[in-house]
Amino acid sequence: QPSSQPSLKPTSSPSSSPSYSPSSPPSNQPTSEPSSAPSFDRVTAIKDLLLLLSVSSEDALDDGSSSQGKAFLWVTSEDPIEPQLQPGVDDAKIIQRYVLAVLYYATNGKGWDRGNNGTWLASSNECDWYGVTCSNSMVTSLWLFSNNLSGTIPSEVGSLTNLA
Repeated sequence: QPSSQPSLKPTSSPSSSPSYSPSSPPSNQPTSEPSSAPSFDRVTAIKDLLLLLSVSSEDALDDGSSSQGKAFLWVTSEDPIEPQLQPGVDDAKIIQRYVLAVLYYATNGKGWDRGNNGTWLASSNECDWYGVTCSNSMVTSLWLFSNNLSGTIPSEVGSLTNLA
């Protein structure tokens, strides 16, 4: 005869019958069409990364005429690097390429004496771009002296945390 109160000690052997039964038997038929895989919005993920780390403001990223807006469009949609960089995996490289693109757009990169001939904003590693020096794949110096830069050095350059 079972007791009405739970025991404070485990039993020496398992019970022969389960203490509860399923509410309904399993179905042999699917319940609905399979759901689609969750969508990954790369643009939103990169924007969230740049905002989370305070690299640029949301207003600047959303302004397609600003250096930041142009660089954001480039890094999310036009960057020719292969394989494509993935947020959550390549965050440091995404930020680094974005910041260098902001610098390019903010200082009239198309008008530079050197580096405007396809070495900047190219599919190559950004460490191979004209005037960029890296250590362990991180930018450590920029040497763009006498290169006809015009404009203002953007604050985003401060996000290159390995600059000497």
